[in-house]
Amino acid sequence: MSALLNKKDLRDKWLQNMEKIKRPETCKVYLGCLSKFLRFVAVEEPQGLESLRDEALNVREQVQEWMCSYKKNH
Repeated sequence: MSALLNKKDLRDKWLQNMEKIKRPETCKVYLGCLSKFLRFVAVEEPQGLESLRDEALNVREQVQEWMCSYKKNH
């Protein structure tokens, strides 16, 4: 879970690598799935992850901004 809550690692190690091998539309769909999962963590607060609510919302906000950038740049 800690890897999903590290914006820099998500961008540099996951998203940038994925952009090299996937179409922009696919990257956007993957980001959408990640955003939905982070919202689930924040809203449902699954057992053991309750303390990650604020972090999940923070990362979700960044993920949504990345998704919006695909409309403009790709």
